[in-house]
Parts: sequence; structure tokens; C-alpha cells
Amino acid sequence: MELRNTFDLDRSQSRRNAVCIHRKLSRIRLDHICISDNPRREGIDICTDRYMGMISFHDDIIELYIEEKKTGAMVYYLHFETFDYEESMNNIRSFFDVLLERVPLHPAPDSQTVQEGMRILICCTSGITSSMYASLLQDKLEPAGVQVEARSYMLLDAEDSQYDLILLAPQIRYALHDLQEQYGRHKVQMISAMDFATGSWSGLPEALTLN
Repeated sequence: MELRNTFDLDRSQSRRNAVCIHRKLSRIRLDHICISDNPRREGIDICTDRYMGMISFHDDIIELYIEEKKTGAMVYYLHFETFDYEESMNNIRSFFDVLLERVPLHPAPDSQTVQEGMRILICCTSGITSSMYASLLQDKLEPAGVQVEARSYMLLDAEDSQYDLILLAPQIRYALHDLQEQYGRHKVQMISAMDFATGSWSGLPEALTLN
């Protein structure tokens, strides 16, 4: 099933959005920040006392990364296409919320916070980052008998209605409406950019919590 053909994705507009976002970021003034003056340059490096952050531009794909200096641990990772300008800016805001420590990082999921025996499918564009997130959830939720799998949303088929919940990564928010129409509004939910990028649990839908 070629679901992507059902979405109106304007690649030219996406590239224009990426350039606008880079220009907007280049006007930000913070301590310990190094930003290229050229909006078509690939990288923006941001350094705080605790974290080293990176915003990379690959045509109309933006990659966000934060590493803790002391431990070298990755605390935030997200990449997305810039089809939706406002959603792209929301993703970037979540990056700065972590980098500048505006919000606390939430713990990973706990096996006591879900319905026993649930089947959960995590979807992103290629299935790579969703596989990383699914692996984290599976490790934490296995004691409750929860099965967590990952797949590209372009490979969804009719049998996937058997899952109790289909969670979409933030980079494919544009697919939410069509997939809810196909599988049900309550079954298909979004993972917030903050949760997905940090491996957190706090923003996942109420459908996952015990009744």
C-alpha cells in the first residue's frame, strides 16, 4: 500500500521552509552560540555549560541533536522534513527547551503504566528512528507483556488494525488525519517531539494508561 501518495507534500515549499527556519535561527542571540551567517550552510552549533547541541540542515530535512558534555550521552535526537512550518518550529522549540534546561527530562516508561498484553506499533518515515524508540519501550514494558514493534508508515496494511495502538513519530504528523481515517481516531495517536526525541513517556496518549 503506497500511503505516501495520498498526502499532498510540496517538496519545493518544504525547502523554502527550511531556508526560512535557518534564517530565523540565525537571528537568535544567546550566550555561547555559534551560527553561520549563510542560511544555506549545513550546521548550527550551540554550546551551554552542560550540553552541546547541533542543528543540521540537509536540504529540507532538519536534524536536532543534544549531547551531555560530561558523560557524552545523547539526551535528545530528532530529524524531520519541513513540510509543515509551524510543526517544524514546534520541534525546534522542544530542542531549545531541553538545551536551555527549561523543562525537566522525564523518565523512560514504566511497565506499570500500561494495559497488560497491549500490542503497540511505532511508525516514522523509514522505520529507523521508530525502531530505536520501540526498542526502548519494549525493554521497559516487557514485564507487562506488552509487544512493541516499529515500521515505516508507508508499509502499513490492513492487518495492522490488529494493533491496540499505532503511535506516529512527530516527523510524520502530516499523516495523522489519513491514518486515523483508516485505522480509527483513538487507535492512531501522535508521540510528542519531546517524548520521541528524549525517549520519554509523559506525553503519550491516555489510551496507554491503566483504567
